[in-house]
Parts: sequence; structure tokens; C-alpha cells
Amino acid sequence: GTSQPYTALYGAPSLNARGDGVFGAIVGTTHELGEVSNGATSTFAINSSAPQPAMDAAGDMVVTSTNRSTGLNQITLFRNGFVSQTSIATGTDFSYLDTTPGISDDGNVVVFQGTLTAAGATHLGFSAGAGIFASVNTGSAWQVIRVTGLMVEVLGSGGNNDGVCDAGETCKNAAELGYDDNNSPINFSSYPTNSRIAVTNVDFGAA
Repeated sequence: GTSQPYTALYGAPSLNARGDGVFGAIVGTTHELGEVSNGATSTFAINSSAPQPAMDAAGDMVVTSTNRSTGLNQITLFRNGFVSQTSIATGTDFSYLDTTPGISDDGNVVVFQGTLTAAGATHLGFSAGAGIFASVNTGSAWQVIRVTGLMVEVLGSGGNNDGVCDAGETCKNAAELGYDDNNSPINFSSYPTNSRIAVTNVDFGAA
């Protein structure tokens, strides 16, 4: 009805253990994120046709949206109440970013599916192509690492034989899921779209 605050609400909201929540909505023609925390609602306008945010224990949120200038997807971390935002991944390094990133309960690890470009591979220091990635809060910066889609050096193929896939070496897919009965590596061959990636960050303390 005309008295409702939202024109439409998207599915796939996210809640944390203390009852905070984040959801996608349309108000008139504006797409926005709405956060409910400690009984108060705050909103932030985003460019996304179907936002699927995820929330951590402190109320921080991660979401995929579309950059208005480039038209490419980007993943952004918003602090509780939208007081600040941090870019996690952008079209500068990725030709594709999936719509359902995840975040650890402590907010220190953001995971997402994407396709790393050749330029992004040079920038980040690992192989291009599709895979699952994690952005880890080191305390001073957010560092992106590749979780799946890993490549390793083919030993004895003329490289330095350290097992690391360096530029110019002959490489193969890593055994991400172990080996089969024929000792052949098992790995992910493809990734579904719009499928939430879960992550748990376990702190074992100082080494």
C-alpha cells in the first residue's frame, strides 16, 4: 500500500546472532540496502538489480553491486550503520564477480567467486581464471588470496622445480580436493552462480 516504506523487498536477507539484519529493497526507483541494528534502521543507495548481502556478528555487511561508471560488478564491505566502506574486489582485477559473497562471523575474512583477469593476475600475483577467492584483513590492509583454481608447477618440465607456478613455467591444476584411486588430482571444474559461499575464521593464536 501507499503507507508502506518500501516499494519492494528482495529475498535473501542476512541476520546475525544478536538480531541485526540487512536486506535489499526498492524505494520508488532507488535500489538500496537497509540495515536494522539495535532497533534503528539505516539505508544506503546501491546499484544492484538483486542485492544479496551477508552480515557478520558486529553488523558489518558485504554485498556485490554494479559500479555506475564501469558497469562491472564490485564487492564492498560496509561498517555497521554504513559509517564507512571498503572495496574488497572490483572490475579492475575481475571480469566477473558473483552476487553472493560471504563474510566470517568476526568480519575478518570475505569470500567470493570470481574470474580473475590477466591484468588482475599480474597485480595480485597468482594465476588468472575462475575460482573462489578470500580477502583477509591483515590489520593494516585487505589482502586477496586465491582459494580454488590454484595452479602448481609440473616438476621436471624445465622450471625451477619448487612446485610453485611461476610465469613461463609449465603448470597444471592443483589437487584441491585430493587425489583419486589413479593418483590423479581432483579439483573444481566449474562453479554455480548465485550460490552463497560460507566461511569460518578460526584464530589459533600466535605461532
